[in-house]
Amino acid sequence: MIIDGSAPWNDPMLMLRADGYNPQKWYFRGKQVVGVQKRKFKLETVQGCSNLKEVLESLTDKGKAPEGQWRESFAEKYRLMSLQEQLGIPDASWIDEYEDAHFPYLTNLRSGFHWADDIRRGGEDWLWLIEIE
Repeated sequence: MIIDGSAPWNDPMLMLRADGYNPQKWYFRGKQVVGVQKRKFKLETVQGCSNLKEVLESLTDKGKAPEGQWRESFAEKYRLMSLQEQLGIPDASWIDEYEDAHFPYLTNLRSGFHWADDIRRGGEDWLWLIEIE
């Protein structure tokens, strides 16, 4: 996939606004993608994880967690794909007004930010976008 990290829709705070959040009550503490980049990804599942920290531990040998802005490139490239699960980008760099970390996600209906400390809330199944060599 290719991303233009300088494009406005890939700005971490504008991603919040586009998803209906008030960015004035959030901050971004992660690494921002800069410029045009091309990377390879795969989708992975994990079992028995209750939070994002456990997900990241389970995915260690499968690839690297990408920056959350890659959600926008995935959504653009695969916009006609029907997701049966939620697709998570395992990057909890968005912090809300209560100091809770969130990661970006995508479904076939919407995009948003999910609380990193409880990924099982609602009983959803997750796919995870993982960077590969």
